[in-house]
Amino acid sequence: MSALQLFIRNHDWAALEATAQHREGAMLCGIKVSLISAMAFIIGTGLAGIAGMLIGPAVLLEPTMECGPLLVAFSAIISEGW
Repeated sequence: MSALQLFIRNHDWAALEATAQHREGAMLCGIKVSLISAMAFIIGTGLAGIAGMLIGPAVLLEPTMECGPLLVAFSAIISEGW
């Protein structure tokens, strides 16, 4: 978290916000949208991985642990399409 805090303090987050709000407008302002998108994806993926490593020992992990909610989500998606 300290490394993330240092990264946030030392970088311009206006470019990230501009990219999130209006991608084409950010491109017109000279912001490298692909770089900003990749950076946001890497940070998000890294934080999700760290969260998974921290929650893993606290709960019982099984390969089929999310099958129930997953089936409900799939049925909701399929029924929305009709």
